Amino acid sequence: MRKVAFPALRVLALMAVAVTAVSVACGGSGGIKDPEEIVVAEAIEFKIPGDMDELGVAGIDSVVGQWESEGLSLLLDYGASSDSLGYTNKDGYRVTYLTISDRKAVIERFMDPEVDTARPYVAAVYFEDAGEGKKLTIFGRAASEDDQDLLLDIYRTLKWLDSGDA
Repeated sequence: MRKVAFPALRVLALMAVAVTAVSVACGGSGGIKDPEEIVVAEAIEFKIPGDMDELGVAGIDSVVGQWESEGLSLLLDYGASSDSLGYTNKDGYRVTYLTISDRKAVIERFMDPEVDTARPYVAAVYFEDAGEGKKLTIFGRAASEDDQDLLLDIYRTLKWLDSGDA
């Protein structure tokens, strides 16, 4: 009996990953309201909701950026030692491997209310090869599952300016 149940659960899990990959792999700015274009180090661009405010942060060995609104926060790290994620011990952990703008990406989603009770839903994207020997991580926190999906919409807008897809 267990042998039958396990493959069925495995198929359902694979289907969930495939559906997530398809929805994230599609381009466009989706549900981003009044999108504002952000350019990072003249190398990468992406869109965020127009109501997000940029916070003044500075990196030591990388380019960093931080934006916040009532329901969202984003922290970007573009450099040689960006966070490679791997938060497998978090509640509701899900991982998706996909391609965004012709670059291999990893998206992790999970719950983390201990760090930010107002924004407990996390969706983060990591690119091991963001060009020029650099990595890119954008770590997003959201107030709701809908806002967590909005983070995925934001990640879908990522484009590398040196690849001709901007």
